[in-house]
Amino acid sequence: MERKSIYLLLITCFLTMGSFCKASPYNPIQEKFINDIYIFLNTNGYNVSYNSESGEINLVSNQLTYKISLDESSNNPFFISIYIDFNMTSLDSSEYSRLFALLNYTNSSSEFTKAFLMVNDDMRILDFTIEGLYLDSNNYKAAIVKYIQSIEGSVNTFFKMFNDKSIQ
Repeated sequence: MERKSIYLLLITCFLTMGSFCKASPYNPIQEKFINDIYIFLNTNGYNVSYNSESGEINLVSNQLTYKISLDESSNNPFFISIYIDFNMTSLDSSEYSRLFALLNYTNSSSEFTKAFLMVNDDMRILDFTIEGLYLDSNNYKAAIVKYIQSIEGSVNTFFKMFNDKSIQ
């Protein structure tokens, strides 16, 4: 590695560790896990940021923003999820049966991603997520690229069908 690259990596690690220490909801073992994921994504060209309040990594890929988070109550194995959500509040209630049919199709055509609609009072959030238990960050790093591709494929499939009003 070039000396400049090493300095850049050390500065990134120092800044990352500083942002993780600030009001992190995680214990030190979890912080190390999420920090490992952050560094892996950052050094592999992904546009990532860390939300110190929620403890989530925000990852932008192909104009979609994914969130990666750990379950704070899970220490080992770690329960981690990657998800993306869309506000569907403006969705007309007459579209619900069609929406659920498209969700069922999307779920049956994906190996990893699960899509569902969360309805809470006047809020409707369409969520695409992958969750799992991992013993260490290396196992998750080996899968995360495939997970991002899976979610992106599910999102594309769903919205292509959703926007095609001929599909009932």
